[in-house]
Amino acid sequence: MGALDFELSRISKFLIDRDQDSAETALARRQSFAVTLLCGDNVAGSYGLQLAVLTAASIAIRCFPGVVKAAVSQKLANATLLLWPSLQLTFGGALIDLLGPEALVGTGGDVHPGHGLLFGDLPARKNALRVTFDGWVAKVGPAVGTPPLPEREYCSLAGILAAALALSELFLAFAGISIEATRRTVGLSLWRPDLDIADPNALGPMVEYLPSELWVLGLGHLGNAYLWALGTLPYQDSRAAEFFLYDFDRVIRENVETGIIFTTEDVRCLKTRASSSWLEKRGFQTRLIERRFDATFRVDNNEATKEPVLALCGFDSNTARRDLGSAQFRKRAWWDGGQF
Repeated sequence: MGALDFELSRISKFLIDRDQDSAETALARRQSFAVTLLCGDNVAGSYGLQLAVLTAASIAIRCFPGVVKAAVSQKLANATLLLWPSLQLTFGGALIDLLGPEALVGTGGDVHPGHGLLFGDLPARKNALRVTFDGWVAKVGPAVGTPPLPEREYCSLAGILAAALALSELFLAFAGISIEATRRTVGLSLWRPDLDIADPNALGPMVEYLPSELWVLGLGHLGNAYLWALGTLPYQDSRAAEFFLYDFDRVIRENVETGIIFTTEDVRCLKTRASSSWLEKRGFQTRLIERRFDATFRVDNNEATKEPVLALCGFDSNTARRDLGSAQFRKRAWWDGGQF
């Protein structure tokens, strides 16, 4: 994807509003904050680690355009991409698609530019954050003093969360929002967010079932995040999953910076079609609904044409959210120890 540059950057706007920077100055500040993804060779055999690296790359290039590198060995660069077999990519090829052809750097020597994010079996180094996970737990902290977790792959979302926490720490430090950011250890369990991540109950169970169909309502930045999470789940056969994509709007340039799956090639395309293209290239099936969501919408419960009753909502409109109540989606889900 390479460097991003927008007339009205939603990320730069924070610096423009708070510090009265010009748009040019704000972008220059972001482009001075170099980030390097430092990858150990064991990333080659780990679905969760590959997903964590690719998530970090996708977010980082949007926060810090043009200054994100990935330090990988030739062996790792040539390794098979474990996500999305239909793309027939190497791991290095997937990183190049996200970061650009000049972003891959070798692993020789001890010095890499900027702020490091460390993945896999590399030794600790200063000025780097360890990005790690285990089960449903994600953890990020200074590499010196933060050993890797066992990185058992119970739930692929933990790898996504670990990458997101790492980029959150970097951005909080870059923007001067938190003096603790990058100097502390942060962690969260997606299974039991109420527990300390060291609690054995925070680890969660092995995921055994994945959704075969559901709605994604609204395909902006939150909808993009839903699709990244859904589209990176480890389906044995992605063709078994079908996603109903609901939006009426078109992609604008500013969406590319805040939407993790959109690229500049999607600008002016309908969001449904850009999202569908991304999913179908990865083997998933899609259905598209291109209209505003309103009080007239109802899930089709006809036995012959039955639609899913599970929906993920990414609306930014209170009016649309209000109308969810009459759409006949499932109102509530709960865990009773055996089934939803």
